[in-house]
Amino acid sequence: MATSKKQRLSEVELRKRIQEAGLRVTLPRIQILKTLVQNEGHHSIDAIHTDLKARDIILPRASVYNAMYKFIESGLVQSLTTMGRVLYEIASEPHAHFMC
Repeated sequence: MATSKKQRLSEVELRKRIQEAGLRVTLPRIQILKTLVQNEGHHSIDAIHTDLKARDIILPRASVYNAMYKFIESGLVQSLTTMGRVLYEIASEPHAHFMC
């Protein structure tokens, strides 16, 4: 899923990406993916959860974890563990610090 740094995807495009990844399209998944697309860079679950809450999207933290697991499994999102923290970003072209 190549996404340029400044690209903003519509809800229709987010739905399509989730569906093409073989996942069930749900409002929480759309909102979580939208948060990652809108906020460039690497984000912790806490940062994602806080951003959602700031936009009056109230989800259990476990729902964010579950969605991220599915997104990683399907290739929509990449994760990086650094200094004991797991960070997430939209999957795009591989870059050095995400390589094994």
